[in-house]
Amino acid sequence: MAEPDHKPPDQKGIIKTIRQQISHSVGKIGDATAGIIPAPIRKIAPTAVGALITFGTLLIFRINAYPFIFRDGNVVSPLNDPYYFRYWMEQLLAEASGPTDLSVIAESNGVAFDGVRPATHAVNWWLAELIGPNAVTAWLPVVSSLVVGVALCGIAYSLTRDLRVGFATVGMLAFVPLHAVYSGIGFLEHNAHQYFWLAGVLAGFVWLARRSQYNTSKQRATAVGIFATPRTWGIAAGTAVAIGLYTHTAGSTPLFIVPLFVYAVFRVPMVLRAGHLPTRTLRPLCGATIGGALLAAGLHVFLGWGELFVVLAPICLAVGTTVLVGVGDGWYRADLPVAGLIPVEFIASGAGIWSIQYLFTDAIARYRGRSDDLFGRAGIAETVSLFDPGILSGPVLRLGVGFVFAIPVLVWLTAVVARRNEPGWLLLVVYGWGTLMLAFIQNRFAGHLSLTITVFAGVGFVATLNQLGVARPLTGVPGPRTLVAEITTSESAVTGEQQSVSATPDPEPTRLAAPTTRRAYLGLGGAIGVTGLASAVLVDEQTTQTSYSDAEYRAMRAISAHNEAVSRAYPANFVLSRWGTNRMYNYFTSGESESYGFARNTYPEFVAEQNPDEWAQDQLGRVGYVVIDSDDVDLPAGTAYHMLQQRLGVAMEYRDPLAHYRLVYLAGESGDPETWDLSAYAVVAGATIQGTGTPGETVVAGTEVTVSGVSFPYQRATTVTDEGEYALTVAYPGTYTIGATEVSVTETAVVAGESISVTD
Repeated sequence: MAEPDHKPPDQKGIIKTIRQQISHSVGKIGDATAGIIPAPIRKIAPTAVGALITFGTLLIFRINAYPFIFRDGNVVSPLNDPYYFRYWMEQLLAEASGPTDLSVIAESNGVAFDGVRPATHAVNWWLAELIGPNAVTAWLPVVSSLVVGVALCGIAYSLTRDLRVGFATVGMLAFVPLHAVYSGIGFLEHNAHQYFWLAGVLAGFVWLARRSQYNTSKQRATAVGIFATPRTWGIAAGTAVAIGLYTHTAGSTPLFIVPLFVYAVFRVPMVLRAGHLPTRTLRPLCGATIGGALLAAGLHVFLGWGELFVVLAPICLAVGTTVLVGVGDGWYRADLPVAGLIPVEFIASGAGIWSIQYLFTDAIARYRGRSDDLFGRAGIAETVSLFDPGILSGPVLRLGVGFVFAIPVLVWLTAVVARRNEPGWLLLVVYGWGTLMLAFIQNRFAGHLSLTITVFAGVGFVATLNQLGVARPLTGVPGPRTLVAEITTSESAVTGEQQSVSATPDPEPTRLAAPTTRRAYLGLGGAIGVTGLASAVLVDEQTTQTSYSDAEYRAMRAISAHNEAVSRAYPANFVLSRWGTNRMYNYFTSGESESYGFARNTYPEFVAEQNPDEWAQDQLGRVGYVVIDSDDVDLPAGTAYHMLQQRLGVAMEYRDPLAHYRLVYLAGESGDPETWDLSAYAVVAGATIQGTGTPGETVVAGTEVTVSGVSFPYQRATTVTDEGEYALTVAYPGTYTIGATEVSVTETAVVAGESISVTD
């Protein structure tokens, strides 16, 4: 009998059938969901999700150092400089009677108000009156960062009309390490204020540029009406406020006002090439610069804010912009070639600078003096070049991988604005190159550079996704083919009636749309994952590295506790440490964290001192505590560093134990000096134990000391004099054994230098 014919099942067919069933089921679910969720919500859902992801990422990477900042009810700001601003906030809070007492922010109020950064201190103080100093310290930089993200998203969207670029810009900002440090939780400094107001200035300039680009190209006859709208002048007024307040946020603001003038230099010829009248098109821009100059000057005159050399920058911007617009107007009416205007502008600008040297000699002298801070500062990490240690590694370490996406776009858009009427991109290109040059000199300016570089990075990221085939192309940025085609077309001289140069048509606004294919999902997720992961590692590493370690925090707590116990007042409780941590220790100990100058000059001398007891006696009343870091390992035996950090002032084979250093904290895992990272000492007068004995006899007073879990014997010895008396000074409280006698020494006696007599 023949065997029945059993064919093996068709596995491919089964899999195909299962897929079809799943697809059918998913389709039904999708149809059901579509019936439940209203259509308007389905349309905005991708946009809402995109905003939630990007701004959520920005928030996460501005508060990732939260555990290092909030400790035992304290807000422990990273690095050194925030404590300078916290000092001034506390000073103004103590002086003012409330948030309405605005006299406190005037120079004539009797307080030595810091005129270099008055707007920063004034805003900090006023907000602290409303919500408390700790809340301002912790959260103002974070809020500033989020607002900057909104502004940059708006700028990117305004220029491209593509929300993908806007959200990519925010994502790139989230992963800029240097911006994350300077705008992270607890980092209350002038940078957060500068980024806030500068973002407002750039957003206002871009909006006014886009307004003129598209409205005047549609109908020149209605330009006056367009620029007379309340909205336009409202934006101009807001931009003026941003310029005026930005001027007074720091002494470095003139450096960032110069690119705005350079923008005006190139903006006027661009208007002429487009066939427009400069005074008509650039009227709101002139209004914004003039308003900003008036506000900055008014704050200087009436409140004493800022030095003249700082206020002079927005004044020169306003005057220079107005003059250039006037020259451009005459050029337009005279029907002269546009190419000849730029040399004339440079000559006029040079003449203006030459005249300023004679009209404002003191301000020019201050500019020259401040140039030393720009080119002559050394020994500080933020003053090295952005490109240190390498042409690529330096920028990536400080700006993240977005730098790689941004630079090609910056170069490309430089070529675009040279050929096309793109005033919005012109602003970012000029500001991008300007801040890149400043960051090349000192990398601390990379935070300002990030405000433009992230927009370019957003464009580059979306363009890269398009090249990978996982995103639709950009329509708001001209591509190479378009530009090449225009270059091949001859360009004639432009007059008021001639054809204007081309501009990218204003594209229709777009919403985000969810990917429609598996490849798009995987490609988008992979690109975001790789870029985000690489940058996130850099951000997390730098924000945690700039926060204070547990050892430094515990040393501060130990010093503060000891100071409260013995009630020493400033300057007797001054903490001497490495200058990079000095303001933190002194803020929490005495509140006096205005300057680290004394520490910067004195600490290197102290750790190399070979007679630390004599040094302590000389500095009593000026130095109350010293904190020694194990990083100073190159100092040899016989120095204060070796005696205190390596031997705790007791176990020294080359000299007697020290008499004026009382250990209050030691960071280490055991009694092994190799594990000790940091030590903190109270500088004390020492208690003097006095008694009598046999001449020539050696008297030894000893006790057992335990600090931070490490125990060690502390002994001091002396020889009885010919008169039968002895005296020895001890640095620790406790019960001392002298022969068969016990002597109790109190903390007060050690700090105040009291004498204790020994009776038989």
